[in-house]
Amino acid sequence: MIISHRYRFIFIKTLKTAGTSIEVYLSGQCGPDDIFTPVFPPVEGHAPRNFGQFYNHYSAYGVRQAVSPDIWNGYFKFCVERNP
Repeated sequence: MIISHRYRFIFIKTLKTAGTSIEVYLSGQCGPDDIFTPVFPPVEGHAPRNFGQFYNHYSAYGVRQAVSPDIWNGYFKFCVERNP
């Protein structure tokens, strides 16, 4: 899961949809104050930071409850889903 204050987006990571690859890429693009949850096993290039109460597959509902309404309503939210 990512909350980028620099780019004003929230990435909700779903299961088995290349979410870790997306996080690894964005980890190098986002700022030091952004929130990146750890991944297990750790992956080279992914830098978890500022995650506090958040965890890897935190639900959209959980994020909405944990962040301020200004962040939830003002940031672009996205995830990746795969249709088998």
